[in-house]
Amino acid sequence: MTADTEVTALDRLAAKFPDWRIWRSDRGHWYATRRTPVTEAQGRARCNRMVDASNSDALDELLTEQQERAARAGPL
Repeated sequence: MTADTEVTALDRLAAKFPDWRIWRSDRGHWYATRRTPVTEAQGRARCNRMVDASNSDALDELLTEQQERAARAGPL
């Protein structure tokens, strides 16, 4: 992944998932951490405080899954 592609993917993910802090390590692994703590209901719905993936597309899938789980858990 080139530096320009990395920035584009990071910007895309940051815009799509504003409730998460997203970054790519110097070894190329992608991480995301929730900006707020996981509620008890979200924990029961198997929401995670942090997720990681080997590439930006996989992280996008994980974050989409996390959003769906949080939505099923109900309001904060």
